[in-house]
Amino acid sequence: MKILFSLSLSLSLSLSLLLAFHLPATAQQINNGGLESWQTFTNFEVPDSFYTFDQNIFVGTATTRKTTDAHSGQYAALLQTQAGPTSTNFSGTMSYGSFSAGPVNYFYGWPFAQRPTKLKFWYKYINPGNDTALCGIFLSKWTGLHTSIGSGIFYLSANTPNYTLAEIPVNYTSGVLPDTLSIGFMSSVNANPTSGTMLYIDDISLDYSTAIESNPVKSAIRVYPNPCSNAMYITAPSSGNHHLTIRDVLGSTVYEKDNYSSRLAIDCSQFNAGVYTVHLENGASKFTERVLKMD
Repeated sequence: MKILFSLSLSLSLSLSLLLAFHLPATAQQINNGGLESWQTFTNFEVPDSFYTFDQNIFVGTATTRKTTDAHSGQYAALLQTQAGPTSTNFSGTMSYGSFSAGPVNYFYGWPFAQRPTKLKFWYKYINPGNDTALCGIFLSKWTGLHTSIGSGIFYLSANTPNYTLAEIPVNYTSGVLPDTLSIGFMSSVNANPTSGTMLYIDDISLDYSTAIESNPVKSAIRVYPNPCSNAMYITAPSSGNHHLTIRDVLGSTVYEKDNYSSRLAIDCSQFNAGVYTVHLENGASKFTERVLKMD
């Protein structure tokens, strides 16, 4: 499953160099964000400007398909977890960009030099088991390696039979302009995904509007990087003592700490790959964020 969501890994320098040509002054948007344009790839279709898991590994039935069950227009994308040729089930995955061929598959995002405030899209989620879907946006800049500029992660597990608007705020960690945009969707990030889990995606767009932070204490809390691999860092206001709890998808506590303040480094290399929930409490103030742990 490592190749399914490599959005936070090294991105393409060659695509970054395309930024040498003039970029428009107007706000950049997602190519084919309405998912109306599709093209044939061998014996199945893929949405233009996007890449699907099927183009890397085809398990006999496409995990990403064109559907007329759309929020608007004629088509939308249906990401469906499928049973593989062995006992492994494969998540439906759609990425804004393309993968390379070879022993290591890197995600190549699109050239992009602006700072949107949100990723927006419409979705439906049919979850017959205990799956969790993941959607994410990552902006980076090439500085000899791809440095993260901003990101946003959205998880969902509740059955959502009607199209619903999702808005993912972009959390910026740098004031510089990015040069690469990456977006990804997965029908399931569980270690044992359920065949038949379906994630519908339509009308993907970027929002550039500004908003006033209504909870300055919450805005001072950061959990990063997300996804994480070997280490996770949590910062909080230095005033007050906080109670920190990290739980896995089954609700079991994997880490707990009392009287925590300021910055904390957590060794998460021994955590199993999957989704974890970070809870931070200080009296009446509560903060919760989900984090994806990758191998």
